[in-house]
Amino acid sequence: MHKIGIAGINTSHAYVFGGYINGINEADYFSSAPGWTYELFAGDKEADRGFLRNKGHITVCWDSESENAVKLSRACGIDRTAPTLEDMAGEVDAVMILEKDGAKHLEMTRPFLEAGLPVFIDKPLAGSYADASAIKLLANENRATAFSYSAFRYAEGMDDLRREIEAMGGASFCSVCAPCHESFTFYGIHGLEMLMSLVSKPVRSVEDYPDAADRHLVKLDFVDGSKGILATWHGLSSYSVFVSNGQGKELNSHFGTSTVMKDVVVRIVDQLIGNEPPLPLDETLEIIRIVEQVERTARYQV
Repeated sequence: MHKIGIAGINTSHAYVFGGYINGINEADYFSSAPGWTYELFAGDKEADRGFLRNKGHITVCWDSESENAVKLSRACGIDRTAPTLEDMAGEVDAVMILEKDGAKHLEMTRPFLEAGLPVFIDKPLAGSYADASAIKLLANENRATAFSYSAFRYAEGMDDLRREIEAMGGASFCSVCAPCHESFTFYGIHGLEMLMSLVSKPVRSVEDYPDAADRHLVKLDFVDGSKGILATWHGLSSYSVFVSNGQGKELNSHFGTSTVMKDVVVRIVDQLIGNEPPLPLDETLEIIRIVEQVERTARYQV
């Protein structure tokens, strides 16, 4: 049984991942976890509680606010809380960094990568391209595995859509309409990662036309001349994708959010324990480079 640690408990993801891997203690879970997560483990979804326990067990957790770690440990049957990240590194086989603030990820990953442990880093990989590059260097120096992505890269239907795009010769134009409930860095990145994974080519230039922190129109020019448009909007609740190969073949897809967390936690665990290769970190660095450029050039009309 692989022993997994969680570091950073200030988003709902710690409770969701904990529930899918370890299961839940109802009274503690429903009194501590964010309300929207209840439906993931209630009613006909009770069978999803701990459905990954045969692959791994979360044995320890840590947060800068120790009370957060205590609440999660009780809610998801985690054996103990760690006083420090270094303490956690000495007793686990793999780690999930679920801290919301990407600016903290470099220092949080350091003790685990230096110990040679595989690490999943929740989006965004880092708060800057420089920090993201430093994480890659740290992983390489210690022959450790680090990977990061948005859950929507692996939303149900995305793998099928990528295969369809490949079968029609690739995308010459792709547009994605996506929710953005907070900043582009924290939430708009979902739609950006979907678009980048569908076009799957290097980006030559980026232009952003924002009118608020959560409303952006981003134009991407790819090195082969392909184009991409990402529209993020606070009022949206799902994701819409349009793809053309520029020769008369087109695809339209729609993605909800109901199963995306369950889909992605399976990938994360399998990649942490070595059942499948993780996403190359270079792909995520390119996404962070674009996010940084969007945030740096944003000017809002008032």
